[in-house]
Amino acid sequence: MPEEYVFPSHCPSCGSTLSRAPGEVAMRCTAELSCQAQVLERVKHFVSRDGLNIVGLGEKQIEFFCNASYISNVADIFSLREKISHMNLSAEHGWGEKSIALLIDAINASTTVKLSNFIFALGIRFIGKGAAKLIAEHYRSYSAWVRAMTSLANGEDPDNIHGIGLKSVESLRAFFSSEDNLRVLQTLEEKLNILDEIENTETASPISGKTIVFTGVLENMSRNEAAKYAETLGARVGNTVTTKTDILVAGSNSGSKLDTARKLGIQVMNESEWKDLLKTVSNSE
Repeated sequence: MPEEYVFPSHCPSCGSTLSRAPGEVAMRCTAELSCQAQVLERVKHFVSRDGLNIVGLGEKQIEFFCNASYISNVADIFSLREKISHMNLSAEHGWGEKSIALLIDAINASTTVKLSNFIFALGIRFIGKGAAKLIAEHYRSYSAWVRAMTSLANGEDPDNIHGIGLKSVESLRAFFSSEDNLRVLQTLEEKLNILDEIENTETASPISGKTIVFTGVLENMSRNEAAKYAETLGARVGNTVTTKTDILVAGSNSGSKLDTARKLGIQVMNESEWKDLLKTVSNSE
C-alpha cells in the first residue's frame, strides 16, 4: 500500500506558511514580497511601467543585484543608491558611469507614486491594473487602504467595491495576513511618497462614472488599450462582471463573463457598438 503523502504546510524556500485559495488545488507561499524563490519575478513586476516604472532596472540588472544579494525583496531597491556608492559597480561588466547615474535618477524619480500604481506593483494575485485602480479609487489614500486590509486580515467582512470579486478579496486577505509582507510594506511606506488617488471629475462623457468590463478579443485595439482609453473618459474598468457592472464590451471568443452579464441583465455591447459610443464622445469635444 503506497505511503500517504503529507503536503507541506510551509514554503520550502523561506519557511513561510502556505495557503490555498478557495476553489484551487495549488498551495502558495504567503510571503509574496520576501520569498527568495519569487524575488526575481516580483522585482521585475514591481519596477515595470505600470508599477513604479524604474527605467534602467531591467531583467539583467535585477538578476545582477539579486545574485549579489543586494536585493532580497522589493524594498531593497531603495537602498541601492547607498550601496552603489560603496561598491565599484562601474568595474562590473555591463555597467558604466552613465548607466549607474541614470539608474540612481530613475530610482529617485520613482519614490513618488500614485496609490493605484503602487497597489499594482505589489503583484498581489488577482489584482491587476484594473482592480488596483478600482481599489485605489475606493479608498483614496494608502493609510485608508492599509487600515481596511488589516481589518480584512483580522477576519472582518470586506468592503463592497465595484468589480472586485471573491478571489481578489481572499488574495488580499492572504497578502495582509503575512508578517513578512507587512514588514516589507512598512519599509516601502517609509521610503516612498504614495499619492492619494484622485478621480477624474473633469471628464463629462456617456461612460463617465460607469463601470466597464472588457472580455474576448477586440480587433482594432488590445483590451489593455481599450481599458486605458475608457479610464481617460472617466470610466471605471473592472475585471469581473457583477451587479455593479454597467457595460460589458464583448469581443470575439467571449466566455463566461458574457453569460454572467446576460443573466444579470447588464448592457452588452459588441466592438462596433462600443466604437459608435466613443464616436459620440469625440463629436461632442
